[in-house]
Amino acid sequence: MTISRKDLAIGLAITVSVCVATLSLARLTAPSKYRVDEAAVHAQATDPINDRAPGSLPVVTPVPDKPALPPSSAELSKFLDRDASVNQRTENLDLRIPLLVKPSDITWVRYVLRDPGEHDTVRHEAIMLLTRSHYAELVNDLAEILRDPRERSRFRAFCAQAVGVAMKESDTEDLRETSRKILKYLVRDRDVEVRRESLYGLVTAGDVETRELVSRADLSSESYAGMRDLLIRCWSDMGCKDRITDIRQSAYSLDITMKISALNVLGEWHDDQSLPAMQEACHSPIFAIKQAGLLAQRRLQTTPTASESDHAAP
Repeated sequence: MTISRKDLAIGLAITVSVCVATLSLARLTAPSKYRVDEAAVHAQATDPINDRAPGSLPVVTPVPDKPALPPSSAELSKFLDRDASVNQRTENLDLRIPLLVKPSDITWVRYVLRDPGEHDTVRHEAIMLLTRSHYAELVNDLAEILRDPRERSRFRAFCAQAVGVAMKESDTEDLRETSRKILKYLVRDRDVEVRRESLYGLVTAGDVETRELVSRADLSSESYAGMRDLLIRCWSDMGCKDRITDIRQSAYSLDITMKISALNVLGEWHDDQSLPAMQEACHSPIFAIKQAGLLAQRRLQTTPTASESDHAAP
């Protein structure tokens, strides 16, 4: 069965809205062997960009001045036009402007990126355009945005996500290390969205220390409030089969995001023992939980792929 882009968009919107709106109503008790030193997770650190101490006032470099030279193309001028709609400015931008070559054009896009008054979607496209153009100082620009107190949580999360991509995909060890230090600092950020993106970026980029901490994380710890569903997702990505008991318990949690994440993973792992939890979810009055239960059951009825067999529950 082919899933349309519209259906995917609707499903994503439902999941995001549930994640934002739901508070954790249940706490699970993990085995003692999984309890970690929370001080190690939340240890104080210095800002990796300018070595300032945590809690000190932000130090933000000025937004770059507008270039003296005009944009070199009509498509770039359209992207910069704040009188146009967001859709007009950003639609198919990767096709309209594959990359930037002229330094003045890069500065124009940096001006958009560093402007807190710009629309988040436009600024996100600016990140993608600068990434395609291999702009060497993008991570430093993102770090400046992340320390700016005027910035909104949603866009700061976009920036943290982009730093994670830089760490994972960069061929330069210096850039990987700078990105790693930024993400390590951000896992203690004030915004849970930023903490989530930072933690996931470190896990997917293969940071050994972070993956070890995540593999032993205690779901009941308040240190992971707002991130428990992400921990379950990380356990799946990392193939942590020894956490199957915790994931099975989470399928009965009153925390909606945890429940959905657990059901998704148990379905991917073709865990027959979790069929009762999946059946219960199918009768939930909450649409997102019901859909997660139905999808998990469908996966049980299919033959696992080679990759899924490798991650199957014991």
